[in-house]
Amino acid sequence: MPDTPLRALHHLLEGAAARSPDATAVQDRAVTWSYAELLSLSRRFAQWLRLKGVRPGDRIMTKAENSAQLAVMVFGTSMAGATFIPVNHQMKPFQFESIVADAEPSMILVSGSQRFVTDLPTYEIQAIWAEVTGGQEYGFCLPAEPGAPALLIYTSGSTSTPKGVVCPHSSVLFAVAAIAERLAYTSRDRIFLRLPMSFDYGLYQLLLSVRASACVQIGDVDSSITLLSELRACGATVVPVVPAFAQLLIQLAHRAPEKVSSVRLFTNTGAQLSPASAESLRTNFPGSSVVFMFGITECKRISISLANEYLVREGSLGLPLSGTDVWIEGPAGTSLPPGEIGQIVVRGPHVMGGYWRAPALTAERFSFSTGGAVLHTGDYGWLDEMGNLYFQGRHDDIFKRRGTRVSLTEVEAAAEAVPGVREAIAVHDPLLSDEDLSLVVTGQVSPDQVLEELATRLDKARIPDRCFVVPTIRLSPNGKADRPLIVNEVRMLSGRMAQA
Repeated sequence: MPDTPLRALHHLLEGAAARSPDATAVQDRAVTWSYAELLSLSRRFAQWLRLKGVRPGDRIMTKAENSAQLAVMVFGTSMAGATFIPVNHQMKPFQFESIVADAEPSMILVSGSQRFVTDLPTYEIQAIWAEVTGGQEYGFCLPAEPGAPALLIYTSGSTSTPKGVVCPHSSVLFAVAAIAERLAYTSRDRIFLRLPMSFDYGLYQLLLSVRASACVQIGDVDSSITLLSELRACGATVVPVVPAFAQLLIQLAHRAPEKVSSVRLFTNTGAQLSPASAESLRTNFPGSSVVFMFGITECKRISISLANEYLVREGSLGLPLSGTDVWIEGPAGTSLPPGEIGQIVVRGPHVMGGYWRAPALTAERFSFSTGGAVLHTGDYGWLDEMGNLYFQGRHDDIFKRRGTRVSLTEVEAAAEAVPGVREAIAVHDPLLSDEDLSLVVTGQVSPDQVLEELATRLDKARIPDRCFVVPTIRLSPNGKADRPLIVNEVRMLSGRMAQA
């Protein structure tokens, strides 16, 4: 089991600064800070919060783009004993205001001149930075217990209403230690972070990097043209990806006259890469490996595969983390044997503290006892004889069609193996019919070609009713496929097809 002697999030930074004070901790387009500088700035930010009236137990919300300053705020908030709430800077006002009403933060910190319908104190980050850097350091020991919330991360999951996941210091630190044990980041690594830190996959890259005394290189989220040159210039060794970002890297690298050879590791979670995409990454970035991972915000990381394990165990998401128990439950709540599909259930110290101010919803998914916290993930999959985990789909992604249980995930995997297809999203829309199944793809291919090829790969129950080829897959701010938007797009395209 990973060793987790630390009690609070900022202790990660204090340890790194003690080990490697002069090593580069974080870098973006504007600044480069050593661990000693990051620690000093975090203490100054904690003091600024204190002077603004923030006290232990308060909540600090950010709606900001990735930056080195955001890293300061993560650790400084912890030093002040407050809870950090990261929200994506692209979130629309209606949804954001509902989160503000639910979280009731003490203040909101924003990048740019954003305005909201709220009476809460709101500060523009660049405007306060002179006060922060010119202030005194906060010599402070966290009074809160490890069970106090370090983070409150809002996730919509399969619903349209965001819900806040309470992430205690102890659970976050255990998750960081357990992930680090598998991924083995080192002080020589440079983690290229293009995923938003409002997305827990992105935020944990900062925590993992600090634990290893490595460097986080914050990439430009909105730029694609300079992406490869950024990777090459910083000597990136680790790149976390979701499928859309992986496809962008593959396309750019395929056209580039010179390969980027510094990358040793691509990690993937949030939405699973196809084996074809993983292989394209390895081909276009010589010397790299791909690691598949599974986890959700409610339990940060459940399993991690070996490097390139997909080559020998296709679809495997690896063994559960140390200190983690995983089993598969059937509809009656009984554990299922290897090979049978059911709900993935996990027990471990990194199962988070439930949903913020939602006791009924928490009781549906979480249970807490002396035996450890247990989470019913709502995701479906199976275990092999060795205990490796395989993902089948989310509850909303599995439905009965022509008497057969169909997983959207397996339809997408088959489509992405069709020559010419880059990305594929399968859509089940009950408003069209209980058994409706559509497919949206990108690539140099026609709808008829895709459906004809799928007819040779899938049984009839899994062959889509229709296929649409689109220029791009609609994405959420976290870079994952935005299924509600894609469903609306399919409804519109289906209507046009019916009228034609």
